[in-house]
Amino acid sequence: MRKLVLIIVVLFCCINSNAQDTINVSFKNLNTKKITPSTRNYVQYVEHADGHISFNTLLNKKIEKVNFNNKKAFLIVQKYQSEQIGINIDSSYIDASTMAPIVYNTDIATLGYKEKVVFGDKEIINKTVYKDSIKTSTAINKDFFNVVVVDEIISALPLENDKVFLLKCVNPGLNFFEDDIVVTVLGKETLNINNNDIKCWKLKVYNTLSKSSTINWYAEDGLYQMKMLFNNNGISFIRALLYI
Repeated sequence: MRKLVLIIVVLFCCINSNAQDTINVSFKNLNTKKITPSTRNYVQYVEHADGHISFNTLLNKKIEKVNFNNKKAFLIVQKYQSEQIGINIDSSYIDASTMAPIVYNTDIATLGYKEKVVFGDKEIINKTVYKDSIKTSTAINKDFFNVVVVDEIISALPLENDKVFLLKCVNPGLNFFEDDIVVTVLGKETLNINNNDIKCWKLKVYNTLSKSSTINWYAEDGLYQMKMLFNNNGISFIRALLYI
């Protein structure tokens, strides 16, 4: 009897382990056909423990198909704006077949500098341009993804219940660092937005460096981000699609 129980326990552990096996995402196992040209607007705000809500920024995301150095690519432009920060823009060129990063540019008006990052086959060149100087640094390219466009990379994942994905990323530019992201599929959930029921994948996105996580909802039809929630000691940072 003890042997039978042991076999059952072992089988259960194996099944449970398989359900949570981590898939190491590479440039070869993404479905980039899910990425389509689009323009979407998001509002970002903070909800305090007492229920008070304060506006943070408006985010405009635009995805285009382009040719970059005779290579098919996606251009992803993010524009953040508010009265406090003005307008900050970043643009990312990524390979249309693999989502491998090619070039990353920023115009950080609030901090007075611009960044240009070139992802080569063997090294990453980070250049920060100030008004009166230029700072350059290099790092070994270990086939990293650009963490700035991780929202779009998630859209290309083969999402299924209980799947776990590991993305080896870097934060490019002046504050360069390696940044592994773990995406866990929690299941499906329906969001009601403007009296429309939107069926979504519910995901936990964990940052191994900061040891923090967000909960994300991606529309099942189209696989684009509908909502993102980060909670810290009762204070919630929320990004929500302006859905019409």
